[in-house]
Amino acid sequence: MGLTNPNSPKKTVIQKRQEIQHAISSIQFENIATEEINDEQKYGMDHLSRFTSSNIKNPDAGERRQYLTNKLQTALESVAPLLREIMSDFRSFLQKTLLGTHGQEIMNDTKVMHSLKSHQGSVVELVMLLCSQEWQTSLQKHAGLAFIELVNEGRLMAHATRDHILRVANEADFILKRLRAEDVSKHGQFDKEANEQLFGRLRDEQVSDHLISSSKRRDFWWL
Repeated sequence: MGLTNPNSPKKTVIQKRQEIQHAISSIQFENIATEEINDEQKYGMDHLSRFTSSNIKNPDAGERRQYLTNKLQTALESVAPLLREIMSDFRSFLQKTLLGTHGQEIMNDTKVMHSLKSHQGSVVELVMLLCSQEWQTSLQKHAGLAFIELVNEGRLMAHATRDHILRVANEADFILKRLRAEDVSKHGQFDKEANEQLFGRLRDEQVSDHLISSSKRRDFWWL
């Protein structure tokens, strides 16, 4: 009895400490789980290194696929429509430039055109197309010069368009000035003719008044 009574309070204190630690650990675990559920797209460096680590023999393929899909969607979702539009608008130019390993035109494939024309297509599909072996080889060989030529052609077209706009604007300004000068000359001629007509009518009126007054005086002397 003397040995059991001193040990019983110590066990009670240890049990209480273990219960408190267990409660605290369970609360921390629940908070972390809630944050991970609320922020599904948050991946740390340790999470990314877990995907790329060579020590893992069987990584979770579904989780890795979802992670990469989310990253691609976030990075290229705003750029993919512009890339599709560029590839579709300059299709005739890129068809002659982007050639496959056997000299074939890789943009004539129906699947390729469907992926490029489909604005509702996924970003993953576009990335898989551009990262294929055939496209990678063609882009490495021809895309640099092709896009440089495309940029130069666009620059030349921009300069030609600017020169054309300036030429049209100068011609329009010349035409407007000529029309304005013709309007001024016509107004001057009209004013001159109007003054001449007015002077002629006044002179005729004076002559008529003189004849009438002369006729009245003659009639008066006759009477």
